Amino acid sequence: ADLLGGAASPSAPQYTLLEVPSILENRDRPEARRRLLPDPLPGDPLATAEWHRLMDGELLHLFASAGEVFEECFVACREFE
Repeated sequence: ADLLGGAASPSAPQYTLLEVPSILENRDRPEARRRLLPDPLPGDPLATAEWHRLMDGELLHLFASAGEVFEECFVACREFE
């Protein structure tokens, strides 16, 4: 079976999988960063700033690595179509 399960049009989950590569291209946009890296303690600006200083770089690295793994697996699956 192909990635779309042989269906004439993809289901919602299949369509989402097909859209992930283009979604990942937008992860550096400010609105995407706000969703990926929300303020953990909105009422405490000092603690929030410290959190972002310590964690944002590592989290962005993990998100990027996960995206690369997904894309590699996705391409491998597409090759079987």
